[in-house]
Amino acid sequence: MPHIIVLLTDGSSNAGPLPLTAAEQAVQRHVRVYTIGFGTNHNSSPMNCGDGDLFTFGPGLGGGVFGNGGFRREIDEETLTQIAEMTGGKYYPATSAEELQKAFQNLPTYVIATRQTTEISVFFTALAVLLAVLAMILAFLWHPLS
Repeated sequence: MPHIIVLLTDGSSNAGPLPLTAAEQAVQRHVRVYTIGFGTNHNSSPMNCGDGDLFTFGPGLGGGVFGNGGFRREIDEETLTQIAEMTGGKYYPATSAEELQKAFQNLPTYVIATRQTTEISVFFTALAVLLAVLAMILAFLWHPLS
């Protein structure tokens, strides 16, 4: 059964293992990673969270909801695309709740089956030979040649 991981992120990696190192481990374990980047590529534009609320962050995040600070919303699309391609998954960008919903709808929801032909006549031939030898042994035991 194929295993998948859906990685939904709102920005760049800032903790944990390096993303491409984790992707290599996923490749070794035959795990496909589907990446979804939720946000924008511009720190200064407002972000619609789907419920009508807009969060605006000015340059340097000086004005707005979070005040002064280092909140980052840019998505590292290049890395997310590399992760998806390395593992056999796909990258979906989403800048709104509607696009995020579309990304989830495009994720695979079925098991991919592969057809494989296996030759089993060898097993039946071996069984026939075994039964023939057993029949000969039993015949000699019931009616010895002497």
